[in-house]
Amino acid sequence: MTAAASTRRLRPVALLMVGLAVGSLASCGDDAASTDSQVSATDSPAAGVDGDRAGSIVVEDATMDLPANPEIGAVHLIIRNDGDQDDRLVGASSPDADHVSVHRSVVDPEGRATMEPADDLRIAAGSEVMFGHGGLHVMIDGLHRELAVGDTITVVLTFEHAGERAVTAEVVEPQS
Repeated sequence: MTAAASTRRLRPVALLMVGLAVGSLASCGDDAASTDSQVSATDSPAAGVDGDRAGSIVVEDATMDLPANPEIGAVHLIIRNDGDQDDRLVGASSPDADHVSVHRSVVDPEGRATMEPADDLRIAAGSEVMFGHGGLHVMIDGLHRELAVGDTITVVLTFEHAGERAVTAEVVEPQS
């Protein structure tokens, strides 16, 4: 068998393995609304100082699938900009983890699933940005404790104009 034929035979297996790995890292989300995980600038003690923007950013439906790896997880949520000016998500942190970043799942031209940083993410005025399966997600690395379904973690999202938003994400069954 030639090397090219061998590679063609292994490619579907490799793609399946990569897809499962990305799915386990970025498979969070729940389309049902959750009032427990909805935060607006006026609710947050860390709201930005720009008073006319105080109620413009709303974060809702924050969930994390029960992580397969007890140290790494992904939070999915919805960010809505109800204001009339653009804002930017410029950072993320958590008191429950060592490192937090925003990623986007992508498939490269060769069909490999990867993640790339999504730093300085624009949230257009009047828009909604979904962090969901196979797309944007808040990557949580170095969780400080093992999580179970029903537990919560806190994620702090930092916006250029709206300031910090502390969001509570509930741990749910995978793909629920």
